Amino acid sequence: MLLQKMVRISLIFLAVIASFSTIQAQDLSREDSIKRKQEQERYMRLMRTNPDSLRILQRQWAREAANERLEESKSLPRDVTTLKLTDLNLRKLPRHIKEFTNLKRLELQGNELKKIPKSLYANLEYLDLSDNPLTAKKFRFRKNKTITYLRFEKNQLTKLPRSIKKLKALKEISLDENHFSSIPRRSVKVKNLTDIGLSFNPINPKYPPRKINHQLRVVRMNSCVLTSFPQVLLNMPNLTSVQLNRNKLKSLPDEIRQMQDLNRLTAYINELEGLPEGFYDLKNLKIADLYFNNIRKVSPDIKKMDSLE
Repeated sequence: MLLQKMVRISLIFLAVIASFSTIQAQDLSREDSIKRKQEQERYMRLMRTNPDSLRILQRQWAREAANERLEESKSLPRDVTTLKLTDLNLRKLPRHIKEFTNLKRLELQGNELKKIPKSLYANLEYLDLSDNPLTAKKFRFRKNKTITYLRFEKNQLTKLPRSIKKLKALKEISLDENHFSSIPRRSVKVKNLTDIGLSFNPINPKYPPRKINHQLRVVRMNSCVLTSFPQVLLNMPNLTSVQLNRNKLKSLPDEIRQMQDLNRLTAYINELEGLPEGFYDLKNLKIADLYFNNIRKVSPDIKKMDSLE
């Protein structure tokens, strides 16, 4: 297989860079040792004549591997429910892909797509469009009542497309590694949305909430370089789970007591120095992952938190 060949050559290249000498294993036959040495000498010559030669070859093999995977997809039964066409640099989907009308899971991350055929929407439940040049202005979702999970990561988005409201059954969306400063206002239009991921986004903790999605139950804001608790979360009393891991939080607000439905709070690897009185009023809190912080002392009131595991 081409991919196996690429892996093998990459390993050889790393060995050349590390030692510029032949690695001989005791259990290798003389013939294998000679072949290994010849391959290393070949890539040494390539590196001397053109430092970019190996990179060019790897791109060529990647294209060949992509074409091979597309050819393989032509032989798939048309009633398959899962299709994975990832990291192929596709600008558009091949015509035969439209024939897979029974798809429930479609993974298209790592391409250059700007739209997907209408026929593929029919039965989809899981759609991954991460790492494509999609913009909120140009991309249009088709009307759909079956998609429940959407991955929309690494797309340089600052807002959601207006057409997001057409995904009537959408419950969970992952928007990691985009450019959102807060929970997208257009998420309010998605009536069944309960779970949103915003990790690795430049979240502004003081961003004034405009429209609040009261249906949301789970919010993930990990690795957002937060220095204070996002104010927008305090206006969402129905939240049951909040993740704020790997940030730079120094404290939690006393107003956290108003989040009475909260049963899971994770804020590990931060800079918390203590817990406010309001924390001990969270009567439904079951899980509090706060390890790797600077908390030296907790109040005796923690004994009153009967639900805490």
